[in-house]
Amino acid sequence: MRGETRHCVYCGDWYECIDHRVPIDWPGNSQSYAAGDIVAACRECATLLARFPKLGLTARARYLTRAYQKRAAKWLRVPFWHEEELQELGYGLQTQVRRALTARSVYLAKLRNLDLVEQGYEPIPIP
Repeated sequence: MRGETRHCVYCGDWYECIDHRVPIDWPGNSQSYAAGDIVAACRECATLLARFPKLGLTARARYLTRAYQKRAAKWLRVPFWHEEELQELGYGLQTQVRRALTARSVYLAKLRNLDLVEQGYEPIPIP
């Protein structure tokens, strides 16, 4: 991945691994790391796409959108909390709510990026 993006081409999160456009476990497919055969992907996207047969980025992004909506359903239902409300909570509960809010914002950003990729645009990197 010389000089290429440091973010997942699907969701925009920091990439940790690579995704083979054609899964390497398909019969007759060899493990290739040529530039057109792999893309940068975060671990979560690569895991969800491990055996997905669609080859185009758009189809893969559409599949990931549905998969993330299912996987992150509980985080996406987390209501927004104002800082004043958080300050009224004890330390332990405050920490749990902040983690939930962070997870919610990450999954919302991933879903927005997947929508961009479906439309043919580059994802916006998630910090």
